[in-house]
Amino acid sequence: MVVGTLAFFLVVWVRLFIVRGLPTVENTAFDTLFALGFLTIYTAMAFSLLRCIAVWFALHRLLRRLAWHPTVEAYERLRKSIPGKPKINLTSPSQVFTALEFSVDRAGKLVALARRLIGTGEAGKKFTLQLQSVLGSLQKDVEAAETSLHSALKAQAAGDWRSMTKSRTLAERSLSKITSQVAGLLRSGWRLPPTAVPEPGEKKPDEQQWFEYGEDFLTSRVAGFLSHVVPQLQNLIVFVTVGLLLMLLAVTSYPFQPRQLLLLFSTACILAAVSATLIIFVQMERDTVLSVLSESEPGQITWNRDFVSRIIVYVVLPILSVLSAQFPEVVQQLFTSVSTLFGGHV
Repeated sequence: MVVGTLAFFLVVWVRLFIVRGLPTVENTAFDTLFALGFLTIYTAMAFSLLRCIAVWFALHRLLRRLAWHPTVEAYERLRKSIPGKPKINLTSPSQVFTALEFSVDRAGKLVALARRLIGTGEAGKKFTLQLQSVLGSLQKDVEAAETSLHSALKAQAAGDWRSMTKSRTLAERSLSKITSQVAGLLRSGWRLPPTAVPEPGEKKPDEQQWFEYGEDFLTSRVAGFLSHVVPQLQNLIVFVTVGLLLMLLAVTSYPFQPRQLLLLFSTACILAAVSATLIIFVQMERDTVLSVLSESEPGQITWNRDFVSRIIVYVVLPILSVLSAQFPEVVQQLFTSVSTLFGGHV
């Protein structure tokens, strides 16, 4: 894929600047700089778009598997457990610490509830016996995660991003160990037929409550993972969209030759990026896990403010830019008609 993309842009570049290219009124250094910049920038845009598509396809495949997992109902509990939690989409800021704090808090409750289960006569049950065997290491990892999270928050308040990143990484590593242990305990209840099923008790706490807390913890780790990945998708889409529009502006603001071929190539690249971006937006909006975390209807497109704003910024505006470059008179007449309709004057 990488070699094919690079070869394609080399062929196009040779066609535009060597076979069909004409010198401008500037000096040779200017023409050479633009030609090399054209190749470099469009190649970077192409690789960024391919990376964005590859990341989303991998993430989408993972999310579809999670939608069929028994923990899917826990995402609704997660959303309700964090009042005012920002939505996970391409218009929301990163919320890594929000999910991290909830995960550490839920892990602490898992340890506390395990102690109560063992001390209230539940220790004879099979699930609690398994829980008792890992309680020591679970408690050690929870304490390490709490310490690292506290250090990360303290470093963030002090503006020390290096220490913050280091402490946050240590907290993530501790939570990763907890995740493996919790998933191992809960896996017996997910199997068909289930083994070592958590049993509801007559009094609280019971094994079923610990099982639900464990699912909440695991879904919080998924939310934390999405808080890392989704902003990266947003950065890639912004980088590609802005870069392509700036190159379109460069082609239309100076009489580079062959003008029509350069304009056609820029238009094709923008339309390809817009199409890929639109597909990603629609699939994200319809995804079950992301829809639950974003308070929208799974499997459907919700025309809310977030989705509409994404469509306008990353789809409508680039298309209008292409139309204004290809048909400036038509677009100018269109804007004149619209201003007349809403403003009463040209």
